[in-house]
Amino acid sequence: MNFTIVGAGYVGLSLAVLISQNFKVNLIDIDKKKVRFLIYCIIINFNKSSFLHRSVIPALNQTQPFDEILILDDASTDDSFSKLKSMTAMRGNVQLIKNETNLGVMSNLLKGLGLSTSDFVLFMGSDDTYSMKIVENAKKANDDKPEIKMVTEKVVVNR
Repeated sequence: MNFTIVGAGYVGLSLAVLISQNFKVNLIDIDKKKVRFLIYCIIINFNKSSFLHRSVIPALNQTQPFDEILILDDASTDDSFSKLKSMTAMRGNVQLIKNETNLGVMSNLLKGLGLSTSDFVLFMGSDDTYSMKIVENAKKANDDKPEIKMVTEKVVVNR
């Protein structure tokens, strides 16, 4: 499979770089005349119930919606999965999967990539917060410079 990776924030960008370097994910250019520009969002959660609103609400309420949103719950033992079910009910573009056993971040990302049918993939941490314009900005970046392989929003690291 070929993916163009869109990383959001420090975690998303780091994971995108790690995957593309260590797992040899191929990066492709999008020919707008032949391919509809699709963006897939992967959110991985493990016991982050009290933080889910920070990532899930922005993912669900983008100014331009994600074509697909995959939320992988990594066998959480808190009430994360029930919150996720409630937050994503009646959303046609959301797939919610609960793992039977904890797989870890990298295995979940690879699982998510395997399920994706989109051209661009955005990795979101379940306890991070995001702009409501991620999709809009990524599509604009692709329109302006289709040779771009990775996009990230402003990264702020608090120490």
